[in-house]
Amino acid sequence: MADECARLGALAEADAQVAQAPEAAMDAVTTSMQGAMSKQALATMWEDVDLGLKLDDGLRDLLVSEGAWIVDQGVINAEAPTAQSLADHFSGDVLSEVAPDAVRLTK
Repeated sequence: MADECARLGALAEADAQVAQAPEAAMDAVTTSMQGAMSKQALATMWEDVDLGLKLDDGLRDLLVSEGAWIVDQGVINAEAPTAQSLADHFSGDVLSEVAPDAVRLTK
């Protein structure tokens, strides 16, 4: 569990740094893209991006929706997932250790 806490702690720290210095974060992204996107274009996109470290029901709900679509398309022969069938696969225990406010799961 120590390794998981260390990794998630690093993510929580990076998240805080991005929130405190969005201009510096955009500079880092622009540099890493090596000219593939201008900072101005990135700044426009940045406004629509939901940045932040969080674990809430939205991820589970998305997986339920996507899973139902996959089953409906006949890609796999299975029962469509439900929120309840996925609930046991979501745990905020480790993330709660390093960023308690980031976890908002309901069962």
